[in-house]
Amino acid sequence: MGVHEILQQAFAPYLQLLRENFEEGFKKLMEVDDCSIREYMRTHMQLDYHTMQWLETSFAYVVLSFLGNLY
Repeated sequence: MGVHEILQQAFAPYLQLLRENFEEGFKKLMEVDDCSIREYMRTHMQLDYHTMQWLETSFAYVVLSFLGNLY
């Protein structure tokens, strides 16, 4: 499983509910609003420290590669 799939797994339920019923989706999202993305993935998705490190490094590489292609 790659970075994109893990991020999609984290965000998809919220995005789907926001599309279907914005008010309900927003309420559900507010239930985890006090969590950072890192904290959410560690506690709600139960990802371990090493997976989180890999995700952060890989995501940073993707973003930097994308930005580098803009110039």
